Amino acid sequence: MSTLSSTTAIASAVSSDKGIDLKGSLVYSTVSSVLSEGCKLLEGHQENSINISLADVKRIDSAGIALLLEWKRLCDQNNKNYQVVGAQEQALSLITTNKMQNILHLS
Repeated sequence: MSTLSSTTAIASAVSSDKGIDLKGSLVYSTVSSVLSEGCKLLEGHQENSINISLADVKRIDSAGIALLLEWKRLCDQNNKNYQVVGAQEQALSLITTNKMQNILHLS
């Protein structure tokens, strides 16, 4: 595996005071591990409002958007407010191109 491939295929979800901070690349090869990580964090989050920060996301593809939609569904089921914050240009472009900005409560 090349250095470039291993670098871009890393993603993590960490708890923050306001929700979840995502880091790395939210792409097909990484979302399954981040999905389960994030679900545990969402379940443990006590506040009624959850921010999903994309500030440290370097790459995102349609699998990353699907991850965000799944977490949105979980928040809706648990009557928690959900908002995506800190999206960089590439994420913003993908989200708005697919007309997901209102669904994901993009800020």
